[in-house]
Amino acid sequence: TAWYEELAAPGQPDHIRAAALSGLIQRQGKNTQDRVVAALGDEDLELVHVAAGFIRDQKVITGTGATKAFAGMIAKAAPANRIMLIDALADRGDSAAGPAIREQSSSEDEGVRVATIKALGRVGDARCAEMLVETAVKDSAELKRAARTSLSTLPGRDVNPELIRLAKRGKDEMRAEAVRALTERRAVDMKAELFKLIKNADIRAEVFRALQVVCDESD
Repeated sequence: TAWYEELAAPGQPDHIRAAALSGLIQRQGKNTQDRVVAALGDEDLELVHVAAGFIRDQKVITGTGATKAFAGMIAKAAPANRIMLIDALADRGDSAAGPAIREQSSSEDEGVRVATIKALGRVGDARCAEMLVETAVKDSAELKRAARTSLSTLPGRDVNPELIRLAKRGKDEMRAEAVRALTERRAVDMKAELFKLIKNADIRAEVFRALQVVCDESD
């Protein structure tokens, strides 16, 4: 271990430090989580890349506590490292990372925002729905695509009811986008609520498209 520690120390070539960190983590010592967190704050991109790889695998470093510790490093990281970390946490698939990732939705760096929007489709929840709908309506083409994809996969039983709530109020384009998301989600559980929305002429066409997807011959 002492040999790995020496090779992972600042001052060594980047690729040597990265290989040594990988060796230290694979030995699964008591300080494995701390090593990864420390590496995430390093300026060495190769070191961050190695750390991100171990974040992805919950079998190596388990638990929600570890996820929260890793997510807590997002705001401290440089934009390039932040994107790598957000992607790794999305792959990890632990919703405990959701709140810290969601905070990056207002980042001034568009690459960070795109990574954030994509990640929320995997580790977000109903609290992200309104922001994603707004992004799908107002932002750049890349952000719109990412938001629509994430709305279609956003996890949680409360998501569809939240989208119905958004479809009932606000500006027409936001309401139509919420209905479009329900269509993509094949929200059969919201069928009755969608029928109620037919009376709204401004979004009726989108509602009919949704009903064509969620209804069957018995309807």
